[in-house]
This record gives sequence, C-alpha cells and structure tokens, in this order.
Amino acid sequence: MPGQFRIVVAKPGVDGHDSGGKVIARVLRDTGFEFIYTGLHQTPEQIADTTIQEDPDAVGLSCHSGAHMTLFPKVVALAQGSFTSLEHTTTGAALVLELEDGTRYLRLQDLETSNGPDLRVILTDQPHSDDWHVWDDGEVVDLGPLKGNIGSSNYEIPTSVDLGDFVTAVIWCRRFSVGFAVAPLGSSPS
Repeated sequence: MPGQFRIVVAKPGVDGHDSGGKVIARVLRDTGFEFIYTGLHQTPEQIADTTIQEDPDAVGLSCHSGAHMTLFPKVVALAQGSFTSLEHTTTGAALVLELEDGTRYLRLQDLETSNGPDLRVILTDQPHSDDWHVWDDGEVVDLGPLKGNIGSSNYEIPTSVDLGDFVTAVIWCRRFSVGFAVAPLGSSPS
C-alpha cells in the first residue's frame, strides 16, 4: 500500500544526468511513497550507508554513464540467503552489509514470522538444515533480541566476529531452544 513503503533513490557514479532519478522520485512522492533522494555523485559505499541508516523497503539506482556494470554490484550484500521455516512459518532474507567505515550489519529483510518468547537473532557455524534444535550446539554470536517479527531490521555485527566462521543466521527462541527459521549466509555475487 503506498505511503507505507520507504525507497532510497540513489545516483551512483560521476555522471551528472540526474533527471531520471528526479522523475522517479517525483512519481513516488505523488503516489504516496516515502522516498529519500541521495543526490548526485554517490559512491556505492555512501549508498550502502544511506540504506543502513534509512532502513528502506527498496533501493532504486539510476546511472546513465555506462558504469552500472561496475557500480551496481558494489551496492550489494557481502552475503545473503532466504529464510527457511523451522518451528514456525517464516519468510524473508538475511543479508550481511558492510559500511564504508567497516561496520557490518545483519539485515533481516522483509521478515515475517510468528511472535514468540525471548526470540534472538544469532549467527551460527551450523550448516543449513531443517533441524529445530542444533543452532546453539557450536559457535554462536547473539546479535540481540528480534526487533520485530514483521518487517526489516538491522543488527550490528561485532568487529571481533570473523564472518568466515559463521554460515547461517537463525531466529532463535532461547526459552524453548528451538529455531523459528534459518537462512544460509552464502556469498553474494559481485
């Protein structure tokens, strides 16, 4: 429904042709969407920073210079995977994003799951499976309580965490020691 969606409209690269992005931004505004227009000459890192800070539902990129083949892949996640339901039906995706300053976040994108007691967001070294109970058996990084069971949210990943050691993101019910959902953290194409 218009008015509930936030969209970042970004202009990566050095070309000065921003009329397309401005037209799209006006159309979004006129149809009731909330948008954030970043302006000209944005680096991929600046666009990623804005995306983390603004927490939009979508990002639109406009590039007329032909540099899109090198710029657009840089505005993607370091790793990502779709959630698979475990104890409760769950949809959405987990993405690992890195800002220009090196800060990393796990972003739960378009999550929809059941509400439950003491739900946590964890990274684990356990391979993707449909087992409800294995997620706290090995190495675990607890990123904090689930901020909401519907929508998108960000969780800072501590700088001490070596992402190479963790292969799944899990919505974990600590009270009953069961996973609600798991997403494999495969490398993103770049």
